[in-house]
Amino acid sequence: MFKNKSLIIAALVVIVMGTISIFYFGKPVENKESYNIIAINNTGEDIKSIGYETEKQSGDVINADNSMIKNKEEIYLDVEGSKFKMSITDKYDKKFLSQEMTIDLNKDKKYEVSIEKDKNNKYTFEIRETWRK
Repeated sequence: MFKNKSLIIAALVVIVMGTISIFYFGKPVENKESYNIIAINNTGEDIKSIGYETEKQSGDVINADNSMIKNKEEIYLDVEGSKFKMSITDKYDKKFLSQEMTIDLNKDKKYEVSIEKDKNNKYTFEIRETWRK
């Protein structure tokens, strides 16, 4: 009898702890305040990755399933240096656009970097400063 009660209690503890962990840890990560740059693909084409590099950090952002970054898709970055280089790669992982930029690290500001392709098929970055709401 005591053995059966112990198993039931242990099972209930596991179920309760599992439920708590799902509700506590299973929430999506809120990144609304953790980024300062939104890179927007406005090229009319898909791109593979968006990279950045500062004196102290660097990184490339790709979709988790390795799919292409679609036109109009937004990528959120947290760049810690006011001076950085941003780059774009194509589906063959070939870098085709790279440019140095400077931003104000004021936490009340964020930046939209639009990746564009003009009528002459030239790729450019257009940076726009905005204020957090």
